[in-house]
Amino acid sequence: MNAGLAAWAIHGKGVLANYTAPLENQTAFFRPETGGWQWIRGQTALDTSGAGPARQVLFTIRNPGDHSIGDAVYKDPMVWDWLLAQRKP
Repeated sequence: MNAGLAAWAIHGKGVLANYTAPLENQTAFFRPETGGWQWIRGQTALDTSGAGPARQVLFTIRNPGDHSIGDAVYKDPMVWDWLLAQRKP
């Protein structure tokens, strides 16, 4: 992500056979200060304080979900708000 481009990967939990997840959607925010990921409840581009990630790298696991999560993802207005807010660095 050195190019400064935003990325939000969204994956269905059903295709992650070896991953143990709670029965809810989660989004991981990369935290450069710790070099690790922080998990936030829901499919969201904002953390619990209302702030976005330091780097625009998000990873959401949808539960339930499998390969056919596209309809649910694109019906979510937060995804469109985030997508349309992105600008070239």
